[in-house]
Amino acid sequence: MKFSVPLSHSPSNFSKQLIQQQKQLCLFKVRKQLQNLNDPFDSTEISRALRNLETQQQRKQLLDSIIKMRETKRTQEEQIKQEQLQRLWVKANQTNSKKLNTNYVYHRDLDDFESIKQSRYRFESERIENFYLRNEGKHHNFHRVSSLVCLTTDLEKKKRLVPLITRKDRKNFTIVN
Repeated sequence: MKFSVPLSHSPSNFSKQLIQQQKQLCLFKVRKQLQNLNDPFDSTEISRALRNLETQQQRKQLLDSIIKMRETKRTQEEQIKQEQLQRLWVKANQTNSKKLNTNYVYHRDLDDFESIKQSRYRFESERIENFYLRNEGKHHNFHRVSSLVCLTTDLEKKKRLVPLITRKDRKNFTIVN
């Protein structure tokens, strides 16, 4: 960019033109240093850009523009974070509403079927065991009792002779007669 001083102007106008051209030159140098500046948060790049400028006014303008760039970057990052949080919030609300409004159908896999088989087998084996304990004759079989025998104490004696067989189960004791 070329700057030239016009010759055919009055002295007052000439000084205004000169001041304006100096301002333009100052702005041009500051813009050039800003374009060369890649990261406004890097102190080495900022010090290099400040060394390339000539006057304090240029340096002040450069620092002001760097501060503005930093603020705009921070606000942009905050906006991006807020948008991401908003998206996450919307997504969470959608999934929560889906969870509240859907009926779950659980699909069983092979392990579930194996555990069901094992529990059924355990239940069947316990049932068969109880059946054999009842019918193997480990306790006395009562003969058919007439109604008059109930009045005697003989039956009570026989009842006392029969031991109760208890077997420990997983959760509690089961009494097998």
